[in-house]
Amino acid sequence: MILVLGGTSEGRELAHRLRQAGYPVLVSLATPLGRAFAAEGETVVGRRDAAAFLELFRQRRVSLVVDAAHPFATELRCQIREACARASLPYFRWARPFSPLPVHPLLYPCSSFEAAAEEAVKKGPVLFLTTGTRTLPIFLSRAREAGCQVVVRCLPDPETVSTCLQLGLSHRNIVALTGPFDQELNRALFRTYQATVVVTKESGTAGGMEAKLHAAWSLGLPVVLVRRPPEPAGAFYCLEELFLAIEQHAKGVKK
Repeated sequence: MILVLGGTSEGRELAHRLRQAGYPVLVSLATPLGRAFAAEGETVVGRRDAAAFLELFRQRRVSLVVDAAHPFATELRCQIREACARASLPYFRWARPFSPLPVHPLLYPCSSFEAAAEEAVKKGPVLFLTTGTRTLPIFLSRAREAGCQVVVRCLPDPETVSTCLQLGLSHRNIVALTGPFDQELNRALFRTYQATVVVTKESGTAGGMEAKLHAAWSLGLPVVLVRRPPEPAGAFYCLEELFLAIEQHAKGVKK
């Protein structure tokens, strides 16, 4: 069984190709919402630490793990790599290709979410966040200190929306939609919520980054961008190269 960490367009494509090639595939998703975008095939849902992944390996007789999760899923990456090391399972990372950042006077790259929060409040008073809810407390804390308002665009998942409400966000400042969005819709949302700064992540074209950048700049809005974390050594950026490695592994297992 090949375990694919999905939840991304890359994960869906990979799982589909693997099944077409005749491999047994199990896709791991963080939330139930991901099932709607996982295409055909078997899935398991839930956030897991290394111990939980080890149990999943045992139950489903996993022989190979392919990590196609989001570039910013660093905690997940840490847990699955630890689990693979403990179980002596091969771990392949299929990474989203890096896209060069455009040069623009309204782009403010930051190396961390904390630095992005500091930069964003300088350009308040209305921060429009498209960075998810895992780091939302960082931005809320700094924004409240600076007297800024925060609008969050997040997935329309009950748990995610509940997290926003529990952190004290007004329901009026929660935009629960499934992206990525085109430039026109991004621009309409930024304008409607009277954003003075947009905060996003370096998620690449697949994550809708370029549409957000150009929508913001068309309105004269600055964009604070959190730089993408480094990928593990040996990560694959080409699907064909990844497939070749999977085929070589499968041949070795059969011998």
